[in-house]
Amino acid sequence: MAIEIKELSIHVKIIDEDKPIHSQNVIGKRDLESYMEYMIKECTQKVLEHLKEKEER
Repeated sequence: MAIEIKELSIHVKIIDEDKPIHSQNVIGKRDLESYMEYMIKECTQKVLEHLKEKEER
C-alpha cells in the first residue's frame, strides 16, 4: 500500500557565516539523539494517524 504525502514542512535556520563560530549554538550529541528520537516518534505517529484515517473511510 502506497502512502501519499500531501504536505511536508521543513524549517531551516540560516546562520550568518560572518559571526565567530563560538557564538553559534552547537547541539550536543545527547541533544541531537534526543531530537532525532522525537522526530522519529512524531513521523511514526503522523503516518499511523494517516493510515487509521484511511481505514475509516
